[in-house]
Amino acid sequence: MGGVVKAIVGVVAIVAGVILENPYLVDIGISLLLNAAASLFIKADHRAPLSGISVNYTGTLEPRRIIYGTLKIGGLNVIPP
Repeated sequence: MGGVVKAIVGVVAIVAGVILENPYLVDIGISLLLNAAASLFIKADHRAPLSGISVNYTGTLEPRRIIYGTLKIGGLNVIPP
């Protein structure tokens, strides 16, 4: 959902919670409003790493790595950090 839609749904949830005297609905509305406000200021960086950076990984649960696109990868870290 976009930030504006979250804010509108949050306001509607707060009003409905007050009318129906449902504190859980009010809490959901407040949560949606705060989430919409935070999304205005906090922007995550979704870009891929630079091509010169090697991405290493640690773990034994992944049988193989599936990479979509182009990415310079390193190997498995044998000793966990």
